[in-house]
Amino acid sequence: MGNVISIIFKLIGGLGLFLFGMKLMSDGLQSFAGKQLHKILNFLTNNRFMGLMVGTVITAIIQSSSATTVMVVGFCNAGLLNLIQAMGVILGANIGTTITAQIIAFKISQIALPIIGLGMPLYLFSKRNKVKFIGQILLGFGLLFLGLTIMKDGSVPLKESEQVIKLFGFFSLKSQMPFWGPLFGILVGAFFTVIFQSSSATIGLTLALASAGVIDIYIAVPLIFGENIGTTITALLASIGTNITAKRAALAHTTFNVLGVLLMFILFQVKVAGTPIYIFLVNKITPGDILLGENIERHIANSHTLFNVFNSLLFLPFLGLIAMITRKLIPGDEDELEFKLKFIDERFADNPGLAIPQAEKEVGRMLEIANETLELSVAAFNNKSTKKFEDIQKRERLLDHLQSDITYFLVKVSARESLTDNESEVLPVLMHTINDIERIGDHCINIIELIDIRLDKKIEFSQRAKDEIKSMYNLVLKMVLGTRTALKTIDKILAKENLVLENEINNLFIAFRISHMDRLNKGQCSPEAGFVFLDFMVNLEKIGDHLTNINQAILGEMQWSKGIKINKDL
Repeated sequence: MGNVISIIFKLIGGLGLFLFGMKLMSDGLQSFAGKQLHKILNFLTNNRFMGLMVGTVITAIIQSSSATTVMVVGFCNAGLLNLIQAMGVILGANIGTTITAQIIAFKISQIALPIIGLGMPLYLFSKRNKVKFIGQILLGFGLLFLGLTIMKDGSVPLKESEQVIKLFGFFSLKSQMPFWGPLFGILVGAFFTVIFQSSSATIGLTLALASAGVIDIYIAVPLIFGENIGTTITALLASIGTNITAKRAALAHTTFNVLGVLLMFILFQVKVAGTPIYIFLVNKITPGDILLGENIERHIANSHTLFNVFNSLLFLPFLGLIAMITRKLIPGDEDELEFKLKFIDERFADNPGLAIPQAEKEVGRMLEIANETLELSVAAFNNKSTKKFEDIQKRERLLDHLQSDITYFLVKVSARESLTDNESEVLPVLMHTINDIERIGDHCINIIELIDIRLDKKIEFSQRAKDEIKSMYNLVLKMVLGTRTALKTIDKILAKENLVLENEINNLFIAFRISHMDRLNKGQCSPEAGFVFLDFMVNLEKIGDHLTNINQAILGEMQWSKGIKINKDL
């Protein structure tokens, strides 16, 4: 009994150290790499091969496929990656995560304690973040191998147990049940990966059991394949509450791995010289003869890598088909918003004559998105509905994203020495214009935040207040649409008409504020309703101010020297 308890404690304690070490190392690597990882993903192109490479490299760096896939799901939800891009990165993450097993397969457990001894002071006492992160990486690395050693030592007695031998032998590829046995092994591997929420933990445990002689390659391979299914659960959990694209990306991850494992399961039935063809191939590319039990850790690591490389290359040409399948399984309208510049090509930054018209088109696109955001937010406010919150917030994030990217592009253009006087004047005006458009998005967010107050306080408006809201909104919307049209062609006549509308908006705001105070004094509305009403009106009036700045820029033909006046009261 005491021996059993000792084994259990060593396995659980060793696994705990292994997981803690893995987390320390992964967090340290992510911190050391900094925000560059996010930037790399953010600037992906539609090239699926580039996505595969980026996914592989990032996962190899941070030592966590789960972190990469969760990051991918988050980027999909934010609109920074489309479905095809996300699937390419996920395939790469599957390859990158095999580096963990390759590292573990090196028999360097004897230096675990020296590595811990080196990493600990760096982690605890260093005042420089970079050095501290290096210490954290070393500490995690050492704890990982220390945990692995404890698991290995704890599992040695198991190889003498007939019950354990029978249990593991049941799902061996050499079992008397060549179909159901390995299938059970796959399910066991998937189950423990879901429980641990770490594919590396399952692989570490498998390697420890193999090193101790408890299991052989024929048992380890089904466990490894099960791990590749279990690891997809993390992305599925991360996709809960996200948009359709993120959910489809998570489902695609599961689809890749399940189909790949099913294919391998079929190949188990094909044998060469009495050995399953897959193990035969692994044995050919790995030093030592696995049929004699030689170098089993490296054979297990290579079986993991070979599966994911094969699986990724197999599915890479069919990402379009997989995307179509996921759209069938998760139906719905996919948001077409793209978080990237549509009209600007950074290669033209050296040619202001071509770059500035591109920027003007992109600014026009920004205003169209701001218009959509306003319409959605006011409709949500009037209906007291939170259903469109995500769409509105996504558009506001897109406006922020475009503001940053367009500004960066314009700064690069302004650095050219070949700028004419007119071009030098146009650039800062464009920058002010995109700032005004971005602020419209901020006011839309302010509007939808009032919905929570309406719902919480059960606020209803009088018919008179509703009519005033409608009048004010219709006037602002008319100015937005007029500004959009004027901006496209730099129509000075229409810009003047828009400025007249702004005066009407200001007059309405004053009149409705007086009307509101009258209702409040007569007890016809509550203070809470009055606060929401006035806040809504203020945001619409501020949107009118930002539209005024844009129309003033149009009147000046987007140049400072032609009488443009930028409203500083933002």
